[in-house]
Amino acid sequence: MFSHTLILLWATAAVQCTNILLSNDDGWAVAQIRAQNDALTAAGFSVVLSAPAENKSGTGSSTAMPTPLTEECEFNTCPVGSPAEGFNASDPRLNYVNAFPVDSFRFGLQTLSPQFFGGPPELVVAGPNVGTNLGTTVLISGTVGAACEAAKEGVPSIAFSGTSTSQSCPDASDFSFVFSRNLANSSATDVTTCGSDHLPTESSVVGSSGCHVSVTVLDANTKTDVSAVEQAAVLDRVSGLLACLP
Repeated sequence: MFSHTLILLWATAAVQCTNILLSNDDGWAVAQIRAQNDALTAAGFSVVLSAPAENKSGTGSSTAMPTPLTEECEFNTCPVGSPAEGFNASDPRLNYVNAFPVDSFRFGLQTLSPQFFGGPPELVVAGPNVGTNLGTTVLISGTVGAACEAAKEGVPSIAFSGTSTSQSCPDASDFSFVFSRNLANSSATDVTTCGSDHLPTESSVVGSSGCHVSVTVLDANTKTDVSAVEQAAVLDRVSGLLACLP
């Protein structure tokens, strides 16, 4: 994977790594990130969670110096006056940072990863975000911002997002992964797959009937779709996991 590329599919890199740094923008105590942490740990990965102390959705790649808590953490998980960075007393691998998603990733990279992994993580997983990040929303998504920062630091990264309102796809096995692009561009020539050199957009994949997950490659600097050459490099690695839209 490219150091400046964000890949939105966990299986791409997870099968080749052990040490995973987990973050998000919805906060360190939301059910989604805790479930992701438990699932990755149960699958045999060594996981460290480093996420904002409270909900920082929509903050993109904003950054600030972490500061002590002037109000309680998300869901009252730490009291007023708690330090700028802290952890769950019963599990020091669950960490908060009182700043933005990018800052929580940096704390995880610079402080937690050396402590628990003996070096940098092999993979950064951001999310799952509560709600989809489609189209230009990626520009303001803190979940995407954290993953992009990781990629710019040379760590392979994946951002997850999705809604949980549908009850028609109850099992993970119900879903198929579809290679896509984020924004429609009729003048762009994409990598050739499923008989076309124009990839479907994420919105069209997610909005189609059935149980489909869009898989898109973004440039971590611009948060825009990459060239066909870069798409091809990723497609070559994950093609066995993908399906075509009906």
